[in-house]
Amino acid sequence: NAALAYAPWVLAGYWKLTHSKNKLAGLLLFCVAMALEVRAGHPQITYYFMYLIGFLWISDSWKLIKEKELKQFGIITALLFIGGIIGILGHARSFLTLQEYSQFSIRGGSALDGSSGLSTSYAFAWSQ
Repeated sequence: NAALAYAPWVLAGYWKLTHSKNKLAGLLLFCVAMALEVRAGHPQITYYFMYLIGFLWISDSWKLIKEKELKQFGIITALLFIGGIIGILGHARSFLTLQEYSQFSIRGGSALDGSSGLSTSYAFAWSQ
């Protein structure tokens, strides 16, 4: 899937943004790669990949806070947040359309509200 193919570019943008002096190039790469990652249309890969980015951010943040480089921590955190928002907002229209039409889905509601969703026989009928 293309989402998996764009993941290294997001990681490269993150790394350039957090570990080099040229933060603008890192931000640009991160924004473009995030936009392509989201545009690829595989939210599960993107979701779990963001966990990896989050763990890297926690690790880098811990190091910066321990070294009392709070200004650098603030700049990196703000730029990552801005880059992520720009990347996601570029495709907000497709998310809003998906949300608008999801209420008409035959797959059922949320697991949290107790609705049953599709029957097992219907779901397995496509696997035979």
